[in-house]
Amino acid sequence: MSVQTAIQYEELFGCPREQLIDLKHLNNHSEEREARENLEEVKDKIEESKSEYQLKAEELEDLLEKVLMDKQEMMKEKEEIERSIIETRQQLKAVSYTHLRAHETVLDLVCRLLLEKKKKKKK
Repeated sequence: MSVQTAIQYEELFGCPREQLIDLKHLNNHSEEREARENLEEVKDKIEESKSEYQLKAEELEDLLEKVLMDKQEMMKEKEEIERSIIETRQQLKAVSYTHLRAHETVLDLVCRLLLEKKKKKKK
């Protein structure tokens, strides 16, 4: 490099060309270091997110298992209720009006007579 070119560099950049090259080299290393640090930070955040999502996934799996167990229990209860209803229906027998009147209490009689009286007034 000529002396004139060196002087132009020094005037333009305020330091000799060799120092500029050294600064550029240092700059590249510091940028590379920053990039590595940023990459490490991103990797750490990704790992944290993975851990959080893994925990949430495990919680959801546990919740799903509980829901399925509850569903099975409810299905068993439903079957028992249906069986009970069927048994109750089988035990019921139709009875005549006369049979019902034979078991009528005083209160039932009063209510029935009042209802009959009300029906006659409407006619």
